[in-house]
Amino acid sequence: MLQETQFASLEGMDLGRFWGKGCFEFDWVGATGRSGGLLSIWDPKRFSVSRIEKHHFYLCIHGILKDNGKVFSVVNVYAPQKLRDKRALWAELESIISRNHSFWVVGGDFNCVRDRSGRRNSKFNAQVSNEFIVKVDLQEFVLRGRKFTFVPGNKCSRIGRIFVSWNFLNEWTNADYRALAREESDHCPLVLKIEARNFGPKPFRFFNSWLSRADLHEVVNKALSGFDEIRPPDVLLLHKFKRIKVQIIEWHKKWSAEDHAEELNLKAELFDLDEYIDERDLTEAEMWVYVEAKKRLRELEEIKKKDIRQRSCVRWARDGDENSSFFSRFSQYEEDIPTRPKLECFGIKRLTEEDAEELVVQFSEKEIKEAVFDCGGDKAPGPDGFNFRFVQMFWSLLADDFV
Repeated sequence: MLQETQFASLEGMDLGRFWGKGCFEFDWVGATGRSGGLLSIWDPKRFSVSRIEKHHFYLCIHGILKDNGKVFSVVNVYAPQKLRDKRALWAELESIISRNHSFWVVGGDFNCVRDRSGRRNSKFNAQVSNEFIVKVDLQEFVLRGRKFTFVPGNKCSRIGRIFVSWNFLNEWTNADYRALAREESDHCPLVLKIEARNFGPKPFRFFNSWLSRADLHEVVNKALSGFDEIRPPDVLLLHKFKRIKVQIIEWHKKWSAEDHAEELNLKAELFDLDEYIDERDLTEAEMWVYVEAKKRLRELEEIKKKDIRQRSCVRWARDGDENSSFFSRFSQYEEDIPTRPKLECFGIKRLTEEDAEELVVQFSEKEIKEAVFDCGGDKAPGPDGFNFRFVQMFWSLLADDFV
């Protein structure tokens, strides 16, 4: 949606410059002399137009979103300067929006500042537009990027804005709404993007500090109780980890909230006791509470430190040593001998058939366990988020799957 095109007609204009590659359709409202002019462009593959309403100060496009069949209306606005004309504009738009319960997007140049924080060295005139927004139940998108959309000289204000209907917001609760602005001339174009995004499940990471909690064994045993799937061994182990992960996430949410509440209570108790110390000696009971509260806070702080330390190790494993590329530019080792002697062997002995067969026998359970327990506890936190320290602790439950 473009405002102030200042063209009485756009017939024969190369509008592909504004749209880019691909097919598009458009409609416009002509300017009066050098004042006004509106242009709206859309993709016919995504949006099927059913009706268009034109006015000197707005261009309303009604249609259907082909992706989901939703009825959708977009209003391109260039508000007049005079207050009387603004009242007439908002009254007419209110009438149009009120009788149509489709999704609405109203955007453009409103030529008004809604609140005092949205202007600098410019006039504040918001009452009429604010009343219109409340009556038709629109919600303004918060801009990102530049604070002001109109910067002529030393005057700055937000006169360009995007609004959507509340039913639009409710329908797209899982979508990603973004309002972006960038500088161009003395106006900042506004871009409203609605993109359904699915990045898959939230990454899971098992922290070693959780192993010190006594009820973890109960959580894991509960997750695997009644598990009797018949699948290939690797898939079976994967499904076991998934079940354990679900239970651990719920368990972690519960006790982390409890720990946070406990930490706040302990700090509040210490704060009160510190005030008592300034006035009098603590009683024996108060002193015991004081010592135990500090001890428990140190324990909670130590748990946080362990988790931070583990996060830093994982980040290093992911990002690596950034200085390695610097050192690799300088060869520290050079070959002094251009030609080395070759080794030619004649009559080399071969293994007997019995010895050769022993090299290809299956690994024993003991060897597999030794291999797992020889791995560093924090090594290889794979896509399932579990490290070898977890596997080692619950080896009795997972040994058959690994073997």
